[in-house]
Amino acid sequence: EIDNVKYIDGVPYGNYDNDAGYILISKPDAYVKSLANDELHVCKIFPNIGDSIVILGYPGIGSDQGITATEGIISGIEGNYLITSAKVEHGNSGGAAIFVKENCYFGIPTYTVSGEVESLARILRVDKIFDSY
Repeated sequence: EIDNVKYIDGVPYGNYDNDAGYILISKPDAYVKSLANDELHVCKIFPNIGDSIVILGYPGIGSDQGITATEGIISGIEGNYLITSAKVEHGNSGGAAIFVKENCYFGIPTYTVSGEVESLARILRVDKIFDSY
């Protein structure tokens, strides 16, 4: 077992170090199987400080029918997290973080640290999630 990973019946379902969860679909139908076989456009090159990013989500506020996009930049790096100026709230946290220049998926917006003037959100790098399991 990996440190800080919670297991149920031998199956990992959460990693406390990386604030990530795991879902086991025991009897997936053909559609779910097809999604698992689609190639993810995961970044091979991760954004640096100052690079433009977009956070995708389904907040239900302002758009009941579809996806929303919130732009920002990478403001800093903190361990396995990239700090962003993009607003991350209920609805797009847990969504997808896209590196604009490379048009690829690089992480999951996870939480915000509030400051005196503004809030800066954290994005967990996708390669750190996959390394956890």
